[in-house]
Amino acid sequence: MTRIFRYAALALVVLSAGPLVRMTFDSAVQAQDPRARDWRAASAPAGWAPAPDDHPDAVVQAYCAPVVRWRGAFGDHCWVAA
Repeated sequence: MTRIFRYAALALVVLSAGPLVRMTFDSAVQAQDPRARDWRAASAPAGWAPAPDDHPDAVVQAYCAPVVRWRGAFGDHCWVAA
């Protein structure tokens, strides 16, 4: 029984390491980048997309951002803009 407990504890540590590392480094990146803030606080476009006048052809872009609050440690919200 103790062997099963050890494997379960090891699995818990390994599986929780990813979200903990992501929460640590994502908060550091958001502190450095003024554009990396909550989407609800945005008052103007972020300026990531090219200007339509500069690119007359079709542009397809893929974006990805962490999910809001604690869920951002476990998943991303991805979308395609065309």
